[in-house]
Amino acid sequence: MVCEKAPGVEIDFLNDGLKYFIDGDIVSTHGRTSLGADNGLGIASILTILSDNSLKHPEIEAIFTSSEEEDFSGAANLDGDILKARHILNLDHCVENEILSSSAGGITVTSTKKLNKIQNDDLKPFTITLSGLLGGHSGEDIHKGRGNSNILLFRFLKYIDMPFDINSINGGSFRLAIPRESSITIGIEDETQLLKKRDEFLEILKLEFPKVKDLDIKIEKTSANYYYNNQFNKEIINFILLLPVDVVFLSNFFDKMVDTSNNVGEIYIKNDNLVVISDIRASYDSQRSFVVDKITALSEILGFNYEVWGPYYSWAFKEDSPLRDLAQEIYKDIFDNLKIVPIHAGLECGFFAAKIKNADIISIGPN
Repeated sequence: MVCEKAPGVEIDFLNDGLKYFIDGDIVSTHGRTSLGADNGLGIASILTILSDNSLKHPEIEAIFTSSEEEDFSGAANLDGDILKARHILNLDHCVENEILSSSAGGITVTSTKKLNKIQNDDLKPFTITLSGLLGGHSGEDIHKGRGNSNILLFRFLKYIDMPFDINSINGGSFRLAIPRESSITIGIEDETQLLKKRDEFLEILKLEFPKVKDLDIKIEKTSANYYYNNQFNKEIINFILLLPVDVVFLSNFFDKMVDTSNNVGEIYIKNDNLVVISDIRASYDSQRSFVVDKITALSEILGFNYEVWGPYYSWAFKEDSPLRDLAQEIYKDIFDNLKIVPIHAGLECGFFAAKIKNADIISIGPN
């Protein structure tokens, strides 16, 4: 699962169980953490079928993979030759009246820049926190205009138009999640100007995001033992604001479908290096490569190093799919508004299609 929590929630995802609530037909965490229900229920559904000796069915092969939400390493290392099946039901969706017919591929670019640590006791340290955005899944929600707190925070830094030194940055929690809160600690000389600019910029954001009621920019006095020299501030701000973000290309095949996007999911400082992580999704490898070329070219121009990693396959739409036709015939009696849809998220179907010749694949929720 994608391990994400709301601000103020204390949890160790490696060791703590999730606190969940049941409201009628809905199981949720009441917005405290992510739930991971699609993957958990998918595993449970497969195990239930395998353990029920009363069911009549042809031979079944069950595939359980690891790290689907991280780097697809389970599916990537699967030996397709061990599988006999050519009809694959992928249990990874959360809308019960949809049958998925294709999915995006993706890749990640990590850009870094070495910073120089300095001492400057004349500056006043403040922590700026931009919060209250809705966040979401960087594949399924990227087209909904929810805002990216990393981008908006650096827009604000550009807007204040005053010199400052950086102490620390903490933007976003996971590259696959649209960041909803970002903070930066800086040192400045003029507190009054900073507060004035904050009020102005907050009004701008409220006009741009009228449905986001909790959007806020907090500025708090803090302490700082060091800063990073502001000689790189212009390059840093320009780099982040010039990155392609959110929807890059819409589909010319599916109506209102995103073909290519980029989520600037994480920005932080580690070992005196600024780290910026961009996660790209694309229906076509050519578009994916185009966005990578944009980011790497920008990195080179503004003096950033970069690493391109974690590629995964797209799952292309097939006009002819007997399995999809059969599922549609079965489910139409259950759902009046059954839909066959693509998805702008990564699925393991891309790896299955690449490894298993002539595979007929659909992805459905574990309903």
